[in-house]
Amino acid sequence: MQRFVLIALLVVALFAVVDAASTTPILKSTAVNSAASFPSLSHDKRLLRIETYEGEGEGDERAIAIPGLTKVKQWLTTNISRFKAWYGDRKQVKAWSKEKKTPEEVFMLLKLDENINKVLNNPKLTTWVRFMRAYNKKNENSVTLIGTLTKFYGNEPLAKMLEVSRRNPATWRLANKLQADQWVGWTGNGLSADVVYKMLKVGDGSVEKLLANPALIVWFHYSNRVNAHKPDRGMAVIKKLTASYDEMELAKAIEVATKDKTTEFISTRLQAGQFTGWLVEGRDPRTVFNRLKLDTKKWPSDPNVDVYRAYSVFYKAYKQ
Repeated sequence: MQRFVLIALLVVALFAVVDAASTTPILKSTAVNSAASFPSLSHDKRLLRIETYEGEGEGDERAIAIPGLTKVKQWLTTNISRFKAWYGDRKQVKAWSKEKKTPEEVFMLLKLDENINKVLNNPKLTTWVRFMRAYNKKNENSVTLIGTLTKFYGNEPLAKMLEVSRRNPATWRLANKLQADQWVGWTGNGLSADVVYKMLKVGDGSVEKLLANPALIVWFHYSNRVNAHKPDRGMAVIKKLTASYDEMELAKAIEVATKDKTTEFISTRLQAGQFTGWLVEGRDPRTVFNRLKLDTKKWPSDPNVDVYRAYSVFYKAYKQ
């Protein structure tokens, strides 16, 4: 309680200083300008600024603008709500601790289990984290945020949500941290890339929607992580995908995705893996041309042409 009173008094005092500075009368400009005759006061020119205006009075002058105090006032205004939230949470956490509440009970009490797409933006999540930390200090079994989210939402929905949230400026930092924690948990439990592929249901949808599926991006990066020591990991990813999708239909979907900014990153890497595999197998552009069943009469309107052209460029670059 003493801490709260101390901070409250500090806030009031700072506001009083700011308000006083904004209403203090000033001397006439000639008096301020006389500071130029005193070298030791010359630096005041950088700190004080006088602005005159034409009003109803005779030569009324505005107050001195003191740089820094305005920013202090703005900072205080912005952070008072945060301080109130912190103090309110502190009292609530103590109350829950006395009632012997568990983190799971509080998670549901705050209704954080109701909407996975909004949970990271929910201000009540901060309240829960504060309670979790207080709980962990008194209990041997350490509770984690990623573990609690997984328990309520499941691995697949959570993995997708975290990947999408990484692209949101408001949640990217927390999402990155949670995704890293999730992957550490998977590797710690010995989950292979194949197991995660099945768990995230990467190959369950249509090939047209594959490249826009956040689960694919999660699995792609996780696969590269656990297979970091394997030089052919790029081809291994494609091999797994072609077990679920037709090879040429996949090539076509990847090529289309390279033209979309939202899927360009993943698609260009998948295409490199696929083309490298074809090159290792000894396929030349003509072989790919035949596999794509291209019709020269429909050349301008056939989307498969882009795959053929892209591979031709790739093939020539490696054969030079």
